[in-house]
Amino acid sequence: TGAPVLCFDPTHKHALNDPAVWVSQGYRPMFQRFFKALEKDHPETCHSTEENAEPYLNLFDGYMIWRCTDAAQIPVFQSIYSGRVQFVGRLFNHVRPGDYQSFFSKIGQQLVNAEQLGWFPIFDMYDNDARRLFVKKAMHVRLALLRWFNEGKRIKSPDFGGTMPEEKSLWGGMRPQIVTMPQIANSAWIDKSGNRMWLFANTQNKSVRAVPSVKSNQKIWQCREDFSVPQLLKNPSVELQPHSFEIRVENDYELAVQIQKTLSRIAKFDAGLPVRRFVKQKT
Repeated sequence: TGAPVLCFDPTHKHALNDPAVWVSQGYRPMFQRFFKALEKDHPETCHSTEENAEPYLNLFDGYMIWRCTDAAQIPVFQSIYSGRVQFVGRLFNHVRPGDYQSFFSKIGQQLVNAEQLGWFPIFDMYDNDARRLFVKKAMHVRLALLRWFNEGKRIKSPDFGGTMPEEKSLWGGMRPQIVTMPQIANSAWIDKSGNRMWLFANTQNKSVRAVPSVKSNQKIWQCREDFSVPQLLKNPSVELQPHSFEIRVENDYELAVQIQKTLSRIAKFDAGLPVRRFVKQKT
């Protein structure tokens, strides 16, 4: 995450303020040495960095995009490069905390943008409240969708035609600010076989309804936490209970069955014990 240093020193034997000194003659050869050594001796090791600099994309496995917490941001970088690189860690309540609702909003956005979930401070998990349960469920959902997140391609999200209610919450970070997001975080993907998937995550502590425009010549299978088996989609509405998830899969029923198993399992999760009680029992 270092900024380039402007260099006009004529004794350095490079063109004045030559950007090549910083990129093609600087960081790139250094990272190439790192990457080559890791591939040879430690192939299981990930090479990650802060930020999301495109000139070094082929030399990193992960980018920690912690500062993606501003109002009016759109996930263009994640949409283009999901599957090529892992996006890790947004700023939650470090430095200056946000409000309670912002936790759910950030986790929902991380999930639908194919980012790894978290980088919240550990004290956010001390109490057995809705935050712990929501992120636990979201982690299992993310695992079930890696064929799209890691090997597929993000496509245009559905249009809700004005039916999607918005939330406004105070997001913590370097400079806390009010961020507006849809109450149901959502995205759409296509896998290598050409099957589309639509993901919906209710970030609210209340039931939310919206109507996406999803058109297909194939069957669409609807998977929800309150279903036992996938249902053939007949009503386009998304109607989600508080902090719950829905996934729609095009064409492939067996794939929908596997996803439904995950949603049926997470529907039985609870938030566990508070840390204080657990530590007391252990001692």
